Amino acid sequence: MTTEWPKHIPPFLERALRFDAEGRLWVARTPVPGRDRTYDVIDRNGEVITRISVSPAGRILGFGPGRVYVSQQDVGGFERIERYDLDLVLGKR
Repeated sequence: MTTEWPKHIPPFLERALRFDAEGRLWVARTPVPGRDRTYDVIDRNGEVITRISVSPAGRILGFGPGRVYVSQQDVGGFERIERYDLDLVLGKR
């Protein structure tokens, strides 16, 4: 059996879209193995306002008031949840 790889892959995969409480859209780009995961943050006008990187073992889980929650997996497969101030992450302070 031969596996055929597509000539192109989409810029983002299934379940890659999340909205924060301010209505910004966070789009997880298709990850490159061994490299940081990248998220484009898009405002209500459709403009990309910033790009956020998370370690290869991390992923954004969701948002709370003024916060973003990130899961980080260690080499043993255990995950821990980290909480970050959203304004700091977006470079607003």
